[in-house]
Amino acid sequence: MDQRLIHASQEGDRDALYVLLREHPYSLENVDRVPFIDTPLHIAVSAGKTSFAMEIANLKPSFAKKLNEDGYSPMHLASAMGDIAMMEELMTIGRDLCLLKGRDKRTPLHRAAMFGRIDIINELVNYFPKSIGELTVQKETALHLALKNNQLDAFQLLLDWVKELDKSYIVNWKDNEGNTGIQNLLSICDFSLMMKVFYWVRSSLAPKFLSLNFPKVDVNSKNANGHTALDILLQLPTEDRNEEIEKILRSAKAKRGTPSPLRGGNEIIRTSPTLTDHHIQVPLKITRPLRGWMGKFVRGVVKDYPMEVRNALLVVAVLTAAATFQTGVNPPGGVWQDNYSPDEKSGNNNPHDVSHTAGTAIMATYIWGLSIFTICNLSGFLISYGMIILLTQGFPMRSLLLLALHSMALTYMISLCIICPLNEKSVYFVYPVIALGIIIICLLYMGAVFIHYHIHYHRKKKAVEREQMVGASVQENEKE
Repeated sequence: MDQRLIHASQEGDRDALYVLLREHPYSLENVDRVPFIDTPLHIAVSAGKTSFAMEIANLKPSFAKKLNEDGYSPMHLASAMGDIAMMEELMTIGRDLCLLKGRDKRTPLHRAAMFGRIDIINELVNYFPKSIGELTVQKETALHLALKNNQLDAFQLLLDWVKELDKSYIVNWKDNEGNTGIQNLLSICDFSLMMKVFYWVRSSLAPKFLSLNFPKVDVNSKNANGHTALDILLQLPTEDRNEEIEKILRSAKAKRGTPSPLRGGNEIIRTSPTLTDHHIQVPLKITRPLRGWMGKFVRGVVKDYPMEVRNALLVVAVLTAAATFQTGVNPPGGVWQDNYSPDEKSGNNNPHDVSHTAGTAIMATYIWGLSIFTICNLSGFLISYGMIILLTQGFPMRSLLLLALHSMALTYMISLCIICPLNEKSVYFVYPVIALGIIIICLLYMGAVFIHYHIHYHRKKKAVEREQMVGASVQENEKE
């Protein structure tokens, strides 16, 4: 690759990029022909040059999915670096980049867990809940990787997400060595880290992880050597065992596995110093996932769709809304064109001679038919109306779009009131349906506003906490 292109990517110099493209129009094309390479996008991401990276991605979108010689895409690099601004920009190229698998089938979430990037983990799992269940070549989840790399903050956050998404079965998944999350705590991590985890969260995480809020966790799962979590703990020398950890395991009904020959109970040798209370560091505050029904609603309905699926659903919703609107304001049979009232004095007692008003539906002659028609038509309109509100989350100029949408809905309801004649039958059958529709529209509008401000508040809170974390780190460095 041309050294000038490398230099421009490192410096984020867009002018130099276009000077080079004028001289060598096929510069980027030649890079794209190499199967595995550090593209200018990889270099710009590594250098933190967001604007230049997006310029390159705009010129050559295929770079976003290309792996370098180490087997990682630009999204993997941004996740490992913790560059949330870069990650969000890359997501605009294609949301599927968040599930792209690189070296060892690792996703960006795996890389974020390995390096303890809290904000990245929050964003990735929030947008793609299924990413928390992705496995590497070694059958490792993000939980496994966080523990293996001593990232306790990341492990705690992932555990909160597992609970929030009701995927406790993930904790029981075994890697290629047959170890679950519990066994990783006791065997894969060194002894000091294991003690730190249990001391750090002795009143919250450990009981939650083992018994209280995760009843499906299998504390008696065996690894490749046939050992359970209790076996691993009891293999420690007597002076190294912690009674509190053993008590937690036994309270969760932990049992011994198949007896295996041990070296006098001293098979595991401690390679780290004894952990005392003053060694335990209190972690910085971690932003928790959006919880409860609101979190599940936003993730399941608003965000957990690829962009192509959302666009297809939006087209269907718009067409349905247009069809029901047109049918609602122009009901089958049309409307009366004149005013008419039977002349009682003339003695005309024709039962089919019905009074009517210009602009009202002819179908209102059969009040049951009009009622059923109005219910079905209104249901279709309201469902499509709600889908449009949900699927346009994050769209540009959404405020104007919602204003137009609500105006159209109000017009629709006014039209229904006009074409339905005001008589005793319609008051009892049709108008209650219309009133219910108006209430639903108001609730949908207020719900859309509530969700918008709730998400905005949540993101603003995360930004403030992130700034506080950075400020605290800077102060600690200055003191040192």
